Amino acid sequence: MKRSLSWVALAVLSLVVFGCGGGSSGGDAPKSITALVTFSTTGALPTGIKIGAVQVTLQAPAGIVVTMDPNSAGQPLITGVPTDALASGSYASATNTATVGVMSAAGFATGNVFTLSYTVPSSMTPPVVGDFVLTVKDLGSTNGTDLRPGVGLVASVQFQ
Repeated sequence: MKRSLSWVALAVLSLVVFGCGGGSSGGDAPKSITALVTFSTTGALPTGIKIGAVQVTLQAPAGIVVTMDPNSAGQPLITGVPTDALASGSYASATNTATVGVMSAAGFATGNVFTLSYTVPSSMTPPVVGDFVLTVKDLGSTNGTDLRPGVGLVASVQFQ
């Protein structure tokens, strides 16, 4: 009987010492995800015409935060801009709206125009494109003519 109790004590001690060999400590916070919203033009440009200006506003769902440019106070981080184009923007936190303009004197072809990055908290369901409100303010050629309705602007969302 004494030997059985010793084995039971050894088994319990082994479970205490070696039983916590995996799993989470519970201290790791869930990680947020990044939503990349890419804006692209659609349609065909008239022969010899290039895009000279695009201006949009994008209102994101509540709780999703735009990544700000660390080198420009008050401006969202704008990436993926066509070669020889300049981009500028602003952000209104009260409405969670980014306004972005991309301009080029030389012009650029249809395709990706720019990308904005957003942080989605882990507590939220990742958004879909329809959760964002996109307003195209300007889509003009290098000679100043409005390219709509032949050319449009769409957004797509990817997650990292």
